[in-house]
Amino acid sequence: YERTYGSKWNTYSEVNWTPTEGEWPTIKKLINHLYGKNSVEEDQREEFYDYHTLLVKQPTVVQQARFNYSNSQGTSKSALAELEHYMFGDNYAKIRDTEFDSQFNSIWVNSLILHLDEPSFDNKKKMSRQIRDLVTTSSMNLRLMRTDYQPIDFYSKLLITTNDTDFMTFEKADRRYWIREIPPIPDEDKDPNFNRKM
Repeated sequence: YERTYGSKWNTYSEVNWTPTEGEWPTIKKLINHLYGKNSVEEDQREEFYDYHTLLVKQPTVVQQARFNYSNSQGTSKSALAELEHYMFGDNYAKIRDTEFDSQFNSIWVNSLILHLDEPSFDNKKKMSRQIRDLVTTSSMNLRLMRTDYQPIDFYSKLLITTNDTDFMTFEKADRRYWIREIPPIPDEDKDPNFNRKM
């Protein structure tokens, strides 16, 4: 990690962990639940690991926007956001839909992980277009109060967690989105100490 890159200030924040070998049963349990085979989805754990390998080793690579949804509570779909917050520290931003749709974007535009939890948009068509564009764009205008817009490189990866499948419109077979339906956690697998263990 370097604070500057050539003559430019590095806006990516240093992460405070070093990968080491070891057992990680709680995280593995979460990944198996979210991305393993379940009653509604195929096993996509390898794709999940590939996605995160790129996040760690090649964070500038364009990747799909991820949507974890369910029609019920108690699925741990937001626990993935907690895990990524632990992993990427200040390179993670959780924002409200109003902040996402705001005229100013300085609080999130430099983040690697951009998490929207339960978004609700007044103009679904407009926000669908904005989300679609964020997946593939390589630069954005940094918008601060009382300053001119400044173009910057943009590498954010979207994670949207929701119980409402009607918060925006999707085109069928659009490869920019990775959509997973998450089932409830069986009662026997629930753990009140899950976040601490993770």
